[in-house]
Amino acid sequence: MSSEKGKTWRLSGRDLDFLVDTVSPGVGDKPALKQIIHMDKDFKNTLSVI
Repeated sequence: MSSEKGKTWRLSGRDLDFLVDTVSPGVGDKPALKQIIHMDKDFKNTLSVI
């Protein structure tokens, strides 16, 4: 992930796996959830450095 001002933070595949496993351990379709997170622009914007 980048820490420079104005850069967008990007989740690696491992980061996304950790996020899904930690926040939603009981989800049945993890690949679908990962795709939803990956495509969610609002979620990506929350990872932007202010």
